[in-house]
Amino acid sequence: MHRCAPSQNGNLQMSGQNARLRWGGLMLVVALVLSVALVQADVARWWRLSLFVPFAMAAFGAWQGLFRTCPGLVSKGMRESSCGMEEPIRRSDELDLSRRDARRVLQGTLVTALAATTVVCLIP
Repeated sequence: MHRCAPSQNGNLQMSGQNARLRWGGLMLVVALVLSVALVQADVARWWRLSLFVPFAMAAFGAWQGLFRTCPGLVSKGMRESSCGMEEPIRRSDELDLSRRDARRVLQGTLVTALAATTVVCLIP
């Protein structure tokens, strides 16, 4: 039986990392296009708060890619194997590191999305 190699850093393989970075980039384009449209249309600032969602999606993809860590997989105690399948993280020290990185991904997502949304809301 063929055994897949585990991920080196984080719980994602290169393909999972690249997919998340591409998704983050795509969502950033969507968020920026919507931002320009709302500002150009002189939409009330409180409506611009809805931009938090696409900015959060963009940031979540980017932070997952940067840390090679998917918080969803970490919450299940899993990682992505080189075969693209999920496999359990067996070593407790590795799981602890993945949990730390998952917290960083979530914190980075929140801070980034809040900052981007705030900037757009401050534009007159």
